[in-house]
Amino acid sequence: RDTLHGFELYEREDGIIHKLPGWSFMDWVTSGEWHGGWAPGSRDGGANAEMNLFYLAALQGAAKIEDAFGNPHLAAHWREKATKLKPAIIKQFFDEGRGLFASDAAKKSFAEHAQCLALLTDVFEGERAKALFERLITEKNIHRTTVYFSYYLFETYFKFGRADLFLKRLDLWKGYVALGATTTLESPEYPGHDARSDCHAWGAHPLWFLRTGVAGQKLSSSRTGTVQAMAEKYQAVLALNGDYYINDPNKTSFEYRMGTAIRSKTNTNKDILIIDENGDFHIILMGDKKTQQSEIDAVKKEHQIINAFTFGPALVKDGNLLTTKYSNYNPNANEPRIAIGQMDTLSYVVVIAEGRGKYADGLTHQEFADFMFDHVGCLQAYNLDGGNSGTVVLGKTIYKADQNTSKLRDMNDCIYFATTVDPSTWSK
Repeated sequence: RDTLHGFELYEREDGIIHKLPGWSFMDWVTSGEWHGGWAPGSRDGGANAEMNLFYLAALQGAAKIEDAFGNPHLAAHWREKATKLKPAIIKQFFDEGRGLFASDAAKKSFAEHAQCLALLTDVFEGERAKALFERLITEKNIHRTTVYFSYYLFETYFKFGRADLFLKRLDLWKGYVALGATTTLESPEYPGHDARSDCHAWGAHPLWFLRTGVAGQKLSSSRTGTVQAMAEKYQAVLALNGDYYINDPNKTSFEYRMGTAIRSKTNTNKDILIIDENGDFHIILMGDKKTQQSEIDAVKKEHQIINAFTFGPALVKDGNLLTTKYSNYNPNANEPRIAIGQMDTLSYVVVIAEGRGKYADGLTHQEFADFMFDHVGCLQAYNLDGGNSGTVVLGKTIYKADQNTSKLRDMNDCIYFATTVDPSTWSK
């Protein structure tokens, strides 16, 4: 609140902030009117689009926080200011002729930065937002984001479902390897320009997008889609369904997605699959809660939990065949099923067993365990949600477990394998 109140001192009557004191760093762009981290229009008492768009984002965020803490009057105050600021930003900085937001009030300098922030703060919505995004990704005469600010560019790419563009913009980070760097740099380095800092945390944000972008959507999202749709949207090499945990909001389960705990209760009647930061599988077998929790704590002590699923049963654990003892999911009947297994370090297998069809009988849980152990040779193997949920997408081919229906079930997430190699080169 104090910080935002401080910015209020520099507001014009229309809500635009200007004449900000100090160094208003924006990005290490070295072309055009960008100098020393300053964006065009932000020096000498001027007004700058990026600073005002960041201010808009802060006002929108403050309103949400006040709502969450039960302060509706303060939320209304910040929201009213944000509502007033939006049209002022459009009037001051948007160039109708170019279809882009300028960085400066004179509308002479244009950068990816302003377009990203305008799209992330919903200055434009609907068709106008789509048009602005199209201008962002097609305009050639525009200043490009560098290391730090590319975070907002990538957020924009994923907001509009263009993970492929994210992959294409990783050349800057690939160049670090060519320089012999083992950590991320503060800014681009090239002959005549030093990176300032050879170990700068803000350059590591692509790791966040490789996890959250690869996952398909943020954990707070209520959106759903088929595994096929998510695989196509995020250029997955291979994708499969998970444990369909959203089907039962009251389900007692242990769920992590991309390092974030969603549910933290053990289930004495279900096995748990944990995947750590190295991609290694840890299986927690059903049993009393104290034992299960103790085993989970042991994993946490040595590793970071990235993903966790509660479905099962576990089929193979630490190279040993398991005797399945589930009473859930019709264990002794031939049903369509799906499982994921780990063969070795960063080596995995996905098996789908079709069923309920004229030429597909399905498997019992024990038959599935025997197959994953004897024929596949898994070190770890775990049964996921089969039936109508069971779906594998490999390239353009869809494999469906339940042969009794052609309809694909909507999920809110999926497990998938990705690559930083440009999809257009896969066939090569």
